[in-house]
Amino acid sequence: MALIKSIPETWTEVTLAADETWQCRAGSVLLNDTDTPVDDDDGLRLDLLVAKELKAGDIVSYRRFGGTPAIIARVAL
Repeated sequence: MALIKSIPETWTEVTLAADETWQCRAGSVLLNDTDTPVDDDDGLRLDLLVAKELKAGDIVSYRRFGGTPAIIARVAL
C-alpha cells in the first residue's frame, strides 16, 4: 500500500501500471479518468473512507477538494 499525502489543489495525473483501489483516508479528493479535466469541479468526489477501483493503464487525475489536507491510500489488486 502506498499513501499520497501531499495532494495539491490543482490537478495531478498518474498512469496506473496495475489494477488498484484508491481510498480517501482524510479530507476529500476529486478523481477523474481523463488526463485533461474540464474544470476544478470535474470528476468523482471521494470523501473519508470512500474507495474506487481503477484499472491498469488508466490515466487518473486527482486533486484535493476543499481546504482540508487529504490523503489517498493506493492498494494494488
